[in-house]
Amino acid sequence: MRALDIPLLVVTVVLCALGGLVLDSATAHQLAWSPEVVRQTAAMGVGLLVMLACWRVSPAMLRKLAPFLYLVAVAGLVLVRIPGIGQLSHGARRWISLGPFGAFQPSEPAKLFLLLAVATLLTRRPDPSTRLSTALGALLLLAVPCGLIMLQPDLGTALVLCGTTLALLIVSGTSPVLLLALGTGGLAAAPYFMHDYQKARLMTYLNPQADPMGSGYNLLQAQTAVGSGQLFGTGLFTGPMSQHGFVPENWTDFIFTVVGEEMGFVGCIGFLALYAVLIGLLVRTALMARDRFDMLLASGVAAMLALHVLVNVGMVLSLLPATGFPLPFASYGGTAVVTHMAALGLAMGVYRRYHETSEDLWGMRTAVPWASIP
Repeated sequence: MRALDIPLLVVTVVLCALGGLVLDSATAHQLAWSPEVVRQTAAMGVGLLVMLACWRVSPAMLRKLAPFLYLVAVAGLVLVRIPGIGQLSHGARRWISLGPFGAFQPSEPAKLFLLLAVATLLTRRPDPSTRLSTALGALLLLAVPCGLIMLQPDLGTALVLCGTTLALLIVSGTSPVLLLALGTGGLAAAPYFMHDYQKARLMTYLNPQADPMGSGYNLLQAQTAVGSGQLFGTGLFTGPMSQHGFVPENWTDFIFTVVGEEMGFVGCIGFLALYAVLIGLLVRTALMARDRFDMLLASGVAAMLALHVLVNVGMVLSLLPATGFPLPFASYGGTAVVTHMAALGLAMGVYRRYHETSEDLWGMRTAVPWASIP
């Protein structure tokens, strides 16, 4: 049990419990018995088992499986594009229907599988003389799933892939000049890959009042719902806007509006504090890592979850343009929950390996900086 990261496990379970409660409140106005809550609870149970299984996987096995898992991710993203297999919803083809069990979203595990592939590449080629070719190799790994996801279209998940890959390049020691050049080039090319509705969302973000009953409706309603919660909120299951369906998609991307309206400023700060503790524990794990691969793995998981939280909350508060970003462990989506818990399981494996190998003859734990180990 000493090798089990109890704080990380406890924070994850608390976030899942609170997320399930908020989701139940968000869907209470639809049906007295919400199938979303039942499916989400089942997904959390499966995710917990997957997390504990990933906790025991060795880094050698992960590095061997990384190329295969990457190909599986690409195959899933290609499969969802085929009419009759991929499920079309809200103008996007992102899901594969599973009948009464809901739907499977291939882009969710693709985030984790890409992280493993890039971390493996950066581990195999740590020599500074190959940094440029290694960075270009990482970008090539990114380009294939990112391009397929943009075709769905799903700008939010594509941004997660880009942000996670960038974080891995930064942590691995890639030249800041090279990163600046790549980032500038990516931003310059972005408008050419964006769909018209995505460009319209950007304009709406700049001025949502221009079309308050159309494209700006979601953002304005979200602001109103969060602001109406004031300090302590109206109480769970009693928010007027949440319980009467005035905020569209408030059980998925806009679920933080339920937290703001029904739990108030105090509830929002509490939720964000839990996420901060979770990400802080992942950063601690990265600093404890015994080798380069483990360091990159824990850092990538921390970056992936931090991006989700920052962009989702920023979108709800109109600090960022609206994109399809779920809030981890709160927004409805079984595939996302299982993927995030699997990622946490892999990070817990880094913690386990540290505690299994960092005892000397006197039983005292000794920290070995990851940077001192090839």
